[in-house]
Amino acid sequence: MTAAIAAPIGIIVSSDSHIQYWCQAYGPHEIAVPPSPQDYAFGQFVQVALPGPAAEAGARLIGVIYDTVLVNPAFGSLGPRLSTSDEQRAVFSPDYLTERATLLKILALGTLDAASNHVRHGVPDLALELGALVAPLADAEVRAFHVFADEGPPGGDQPYLHMGYLPQMISERSGLLQQAALHVLERLRRLLPEHQRMLGVVQRNLAWKLSVETAG
Repeated sequence: MTAAIAAPIGIIVSSDSHIQYWCQAYGPHEIAVPPSPQDYAFGQFVQVALPGPAAEAGARLIGVIYDTVLVNPAFGSLGPRLSTSDEQRAVFSPDYLTERATLLKILALGTLDAASNHVRHGVPDLALELGALVAPLADAEVRAFHVFADEGPPGGDQPYLHMGYLPQMISERSGLLQQAALHVLERLRRLLPEHQRMLGVVQRNLAWKLSVETAG
């Protein structure tokens, strides 16, 4: 179930609630290999180590990226600048480069414990710490987070598809979260072909619901 954790894409810098976090993506010169925009695309699953002893046991918060904000200190500035390109700014205005940022908004979907193979969907017990590393979730772990066995009914000891976080996503007022849910369903259809029919039905129903709400 466990796999090597992918290279981090950024760090937690703020939160709006117990389940909504802001991650600042690494930029040029901040790490050896900065992430590409594809690494933090809309609807991407991510993982963040939970604090304290939970982290030592391999417990991670699983979340999804559903918004991006670009911070540019030069916006609205009408004064002349000494440098005009990133290469020139790196020489003449290095502080300007570090002030720019790409912020990613993350919704917590649940937790995954690598040591005990335990998966839980819903609100995590623990909040994340500032500075915690955020990394993409590999396909194998996306599958592990969605297909697992219960300890009792309805699944018993037979693995089956779980999407316990979906009601939270589609009930939020943010239209971006609902669109992220559609992206998640589309990705799961590709990763879980054995559940493609069921996921397709859910995806079409959600798309219809959103179209009706938009029209009405």
